[in-house]
Amino acid sequence: PNTASIDWARSGGSMTMVRVNPATAVLDSYKHIKRLAGGRPDQFDLAAVLSACGRLGVLDCGTQVHCDAVKSGFFSGAFCATALVNMYARCGCVGDARRVFGGIACPDTVCWTSMISGYHRAGRYGEALSLFSGMLKMGSSLDQVTCVTVISILASLGRLDDARALLKRMPAPSTIAWNAVISSYAQQSGIENEVFGLYKGMKRQGLWPSRSTFASMLSAAANMKAFVEGRQFHASSIRHGLDANVFVGSSLINLYAKCGCISEARYVFDFSRERNIVMWNAMLNGLVRNELQEEAIQMFWYMTRLGLEADEFTFVSVLGACAYLDSHYLGRQVQCVTIKNGMAASLLVANATLDMHSKFGATDDAKTLFNLIPYKDSVSWNALIVGLAHSGEEEEAIGMLGLMNADGITPDEVSFATVVNACSNIRATETGKQIHCLAMKYSICSNHAVGSSLIDLYSKHGDVESCRKVLAQVDASSIVPINALIAGLVQNNRDDEAIQLFQQVLRDGLKPSSFTFSSILSGCTGLLSSIVGKQAHCYTMKSGLLNDDSSLGVLLIRIYLKSKMPEDADKLLTEMPDHKNLLEWTAIISGYAQNGYSSQSLLSFWRMRSYDVHSDEATFASILKACSEITALNDGKEIHGLIIKSGFNSYETSTSALIDTCTPSVGISPHPLKPSNNWKTSKASRYGTP
Repeated sequence: PNTASIDWARSGGSMTMVRVNPATAVLDSYKHIKRLAGGRPDQFDLAAVLSACGRLGVLDCGTQVHCDAVKSGFFSGAFCATALVNMYARCGCVGDARRVFGGIACPDTVCWTSMISGYHRAGRYGEALSLFSGMLKMGSSLDQVTCVTVISILASLGRLDDARALLKRMPAPSTIAWNAVISSYAQQSGIENEVFGLYKGMKRQGLWPSRSTFASMLSAAANMKAFVEGRQFHASSIRHGLDANVFVGSSLINLYAKCGCISEARYVFDFSRERNIVMWNAMLNGLVRNELQEEAIQMFWYMTRLGLEADEFTFVSVLGACAYLDSHYLGRQVQCVTIKNGMAASLLVANATLDMHSKFGATDDAKTLFNLIPYKDSVSWNALIVGLAHSGEEEEAIGMLGLMNADGITPDEVSFATVVNACSNIRATETGKQIHCLAMKYSICSNHAVGSSLIDLYSKHGDVESCRKVLAQVDASSIVPINALIAGLVQNNRDDEAIQLFQQVLRDGLKPSSFTFSSILSGCTGLLSSIVGKQAHCYTMKSGLLNDDSSLGVLLIRIYLKSKMPEDADKLLTEMPDHKNLLEWTAIISGYAQNGYSSQSLLSFWRMRSYDVHSDEATFASILKACSEITALNDGKEIHGLIIKSGFNSYETSTSALIDTCTPSVGISPHPLKPSNNWKTSKASRYGTP
C-alpha cells in the first residue's frame, strides 16, 4: 500500500475509491474533493474517506475526517457513524469505536459487525460475544459477515460446538461460513476427523469447496496422517481445478511429507506452475521431516541462487537441518545469511539459531545471541536452558529458571522438565524439591515430562514414596512417567514392586514401550528372571518392539544365559535382525563369556567377523577372557594379531586380557575354534550354536 497510487472519482455527488492508496494520497484527494464540493463534502464522501482510512490503518487522517463530519453536521448520519465505528475499530482504537457506537440510536447490521470485528481483532472475545448477544436481543438480522466473525471468535475460545451450532442456525450459510467452521476443527488437535463430516455436510448443501476448504481438509488429513483421505481430497481438488493453487499445493506437499511419501510431495512441487515462498517452505520442511537434510540444504542454496527471498520459516527449517547434520560450521553460514537478509532480528529465527548453537554445545555463542534478543519468549529461555543442561552446566541452567521467572516469562513443561533433570544429574535434591513446589504453583505437575523428571529425581534420592505421589498426580494416559517409576524401583532394588507395576500396566491396557521392557529386564534376577524374560520375549516379538530395538534382544540374551538357558539365547540370536551392530555383538560375546559359555562366546566372535563387524577394546577383552577360560591358545594368538592391526595393543584392558590368555596352563588346545567357511553346519553345531 505504501507505493500504490489512488484515483478518486467524483460521481453523482459522492466519492468512490478506485484503488487502495497511501495515507498522504488519501488526505490530498480528500482536500481536493473538499475544494470541488465548495468546502462541504457530503456524508457519502466522508464515509468513503473514513472507509479508506480504516483499510489503511491511518488514524490521524481518520480523526481529521471525524472533526469535519462533526463540523458539517453529518456525524449523526447512518453512513458516517457506521464508517467511524469501522475506522476506529480497524485502527485498533476499540474504545473510541465503542463510544461512537454507543451514540448511535439504531445501529444497522454493518455497524454491529464492525464493532464485533473490532473486539475480535483486539482479542477481547468476551466483549465481542456480549455485543453479539445484544445484537440478537435488538432483533437485528444476521448476515454472513457477522456470523463468520462470531464463528471465528468461538473457535478462538475453543467453543467449537457453539460455532457449529451457529452455522446450523444460519438460513443459507455460504462457503465462507462453512470454511470458518472447517478451519476451526482442522486446527484443533485430536478432532480432525470431524472435519470430514463437515465437508460432506457442505457438499450436501450444494456448495462448491474453495481453495480454503481444500487447504483445511488437507491440513487435517496431514495431522492425522490419513493418507487415503488425503489422496481423495487431492483428486477432488483436481476435479474442481484448484490443485494448481499455491495454498492447495502447499497443503498437498505438507500432507505427503507428513505421511512419509516424499516422492509424491516432490511431484506436486515439481509440477506446480506457480511457486511462492510458502510452497518452497513446505517442501523444505518436508525434506527435513523425512530426514533428507542434505537435500534440504541443497534446495536452500538453490533458492538463494534463484534470488528468492527466504522468510523466517525458511531459516527455521534450514537451521534445524544443520543441527541434524551435526554441522556447526554450516549452521554459522546460515546464520550469516540471516544477518545479511535482515532476518536475524526475527524472534522465530533468533530462537532457531539459539537452539542450533545449544545443540552443538556452543553455549558461549548461545549466551551471546540470547543477550541480543530484546523481547525473549519461553522458547528463547528454554533453548538456552536445555543447551546449558546438556552441556554439563546444570547449575547455570537451574539459575536460568529463576531469571526466566523474574523476567515475567512463565516456565512451561520444557523448562521444568529440563531443570528438574539437571537437579537430578548433580544430586541437588533440595533444589529439585523447591522447583517441584514452583511447578505445583503453576499446575504443571500433571504433565508427563515434568512428572517423569520428578520421579527420576526422587528415585535417585531413594524416596520411592514421593515417586508414587508424583505418579498419582500425572496424566494416567502416558506410559512415560510409569517407565520412570519402574526404572526407579529397579534402581532401588525393589524388583518385585517394579514387576507388579509392569503387570498393572498390562491390566490397564497401556502399551509398554522399549524403555519399559529395558527397565524390567535389567532388574530381573534369580528364578523369576527367566519367567519374566520369556513373557517379555513373547510380547516384544508380537508388538514388533524386538525388531525395532536390538538392545531388548541383548537384555533377553543376558537373562537366558544367566538362567542357564543357552538354547533360548541361541534361538533369539538368530531372530535378531541387525547383524552389523557392534554394541549388540559385544554384549552377546561378553554375556556368553561371563556365564560360562566361553565356546559359544568364541564362535559368536568369529560369526561377528563374518559379517565384517570390526571389534573395539571391550569386544577384544571379552573374547580374550573366553579364550583364557577354554585355553584356546591358537584363537588367542589370531585375535592378538587382530588387536595389533586394530591398534588396541597399547590399551591396558587388552594387554591384561592378553597376559591372562598367554599364561601357560595344562591342557592347551592346539586347534583353533575358529569356524571354517561352512561353520554354520559343522563346528558351530558342535558347540550348540545355530
